Order: sequence, then structure tokens, then C-alpha cells
Amino acid sequence: YCCFCTEEELEAHRQYQLSIGKPPIYSGKCATLPKTTIKKYLKEEKNFVIRFRSPAKKIVFNDLVRGKIEFDTSLIGDFVIAKDFSWPLYNFAATIDDFETKISHVIRGEEHISNTPKQLLLQDVLGFPHPKYAHLPLILAPDRSKLSKRHGAVSVRDFRKAGYLSEALINYMAFLGWNPGTEREIYSMPSLIKDFSLERVQKGGAIFNIKKLDWINGFYIRQKPIEKLTELCIPYLIKSGLIERIKKKSGNPSP
Repeated sequence: YCCFCTEEELEAHRQYQLSIGKPPIYSGKCATLPKTTIKKYLKEEKNFVIRFRSPAKKIVFNDLVRGKIEFDTSLIGDFVIAKDFSWPLYNFAATIDDFETKISHVIRGEEHISNTPKQLLLQDVLGFPHPKYAHLPLILAPDRSKLSKRHGAVSVRDFRKAGYLSEALINYMAFLGWNPGTEREIYSMPSLIKDFSLERVQKGGAIFNIKKLDWINGFYIRQKPIEKLTELCIPYLIKSGLIERIKKKSGNPSP
């Protein structure tokens, strides 16, 4: 349904709920607006959002990493699914996209756990099947804060530019939150595909240890034949100015 409440009205109600010790959820004020009023507001081009009428019920789902998770939808309220008739928001768009692309498993960070009951509610009213969910632990900095740019490189592209090999990154990243149950630390892609399971992913955040990544990267570098290693090093040597790019002479082929 369309909600025409202003930001000021929503904030005032939020502060009131907090002052009496209740969770700050939408009051449902616009859920019972007469159709004539809705048409009038739309004709006047009054700002609005579209909310989902959330039924009061318990949502229970099995997370492949965390096990059974329960939510009381009365603590969620009627959440916003679109800014207007042409601008859907994340939970609505993700629900449609997962169905259209036939997603079987939704594997994402733990910060999305609170989005799951909303998506399950939307799937139910739309008649969509539920995919399986797995919420992975966050990757943490050495000080146990969330890893961010202030801690250095945080994207695969940054690490590739710094000279880290793709197989080293894959090997190391697999161990951030996962443990094979053995002392083995070097895993090729085929080995990871064979041995990896969500059941062995830990719930707690994983510390990003750059020294460990350096060690794994060093291992893979030492396995490279000298010809391949030379090929990999040339772009970095050129960029640093240690060698010059050899320009091929161009000319017309001899008759």
C-alpha cells in the first residue's frame, strides 16, 4: 500500500516508540487510507513510498551456517519495498531477481540476516519457492573491526595490482571462515571444489592476516616455472621503471 507519511511524522513516531521502550516500527497509519484519499494524494503528486503489509507471525528458517533462526514479524512492521511505482528497493528487487534467475542458494554476509524474513514474506505472497540461505561471517581487521579501506587493500583488483597470484588469493580467501578439519593449508581449486562445505564454515568473524596471505602467495610463486614467473614479472618491472618496454618495429612486409 502507498504510505504518504512525511519524514518528520515518521521520526516523531520513532522517537515516541523509543521513549516508551518499544521497537521503532511503522504504525500502519496509511494502511487504512480510503481509496478516494489515495487517489487524491496521487493526483496531487504527494510524495509516497510503497509498504508491504507484514502479517503478525513467526518466521523460521534453517541457515546452512548458523542453523535454526527465528524472527517475530511484529518487530519488523510494514517495511518499505519501493520508493514509488518505478523504483523498487533491495528486498523486493532481490526477491524477484532470485526467482527469475532460479537461484537455489543465497550465500551472503551475516549483515543480511535481518533481510531474510522480509524476503521470505515476499516469496510467500508471490508464490515463489524459498532458496536455501547461508550467512557467512564478516572478514575482520587485526583489531577485530570490520575490514575497510583504512586497513589497506580490500578488493581483488588491489591485490592483483600488488602482485598477488589468483590461486594464492583463492586459497587464502577460502580459509577465511572455513576449516577443512585438517592441518592442510594449500588447496588448489579442484581440491577446494572437492572438500569445501558450508557445514564447516564458522559463525564468528575471520581475521584477515596479511602475513599469512604473503606466505601462501610465496608458496605459489615458488611453484612457477622460471619462464612463467618471468612473464608474470615483466609488467611490474616495466611499471616500476626497472626495464623498458621493447617496441616492435613496424613496416610493410617485403614483396
